[in-house]
Amino acid sequence: MRLGKKLVLDTSVLVEHIVARSPLQGPRRKHFRRAARGELELNVNAVTLAETLYVASRIYSTAGVEDPNGEARNFVTWVTRRADVLDIDIHTSTLAGELKKEAKDSAPGLIAVRISVYVGVHFV
Repeated sequence: MRLGKKLVLDTSVLVEHIVARSPLQGPRRKHFRRAARGELELNVNAVTLAETLYVASRIYSTAGVEDPNGEARNFVTWVTRRADVLDIDIHTSTLAGELKKEAKDSAPGLIAVRISVYVGVHFV
């Protein structure tokens, strides 16, 4: 699959980046390398960052990291230095809620899907 020049990242993509044995870690890291070379614009929303902070903290805790919350905050900061944080306005929130109702799914990732459609970028 050929990716466009802009991507909206979801929690799963970010978490795969830190899971050492993930089979998807390589492809996920490629997004960040392409962005560092200026070939790709990465985007993320605040809900995704909140989810990522929570999940990363749990992963670091399970792995026995001394300060899992601090490491999770560091990771989220690292992400925000590489990706633009997109605003979630009331229009986008309402559309995401409608999408979630139609899909009968409460997953917050649907917000990222809706935002990617709204701003016209590819969702990963």
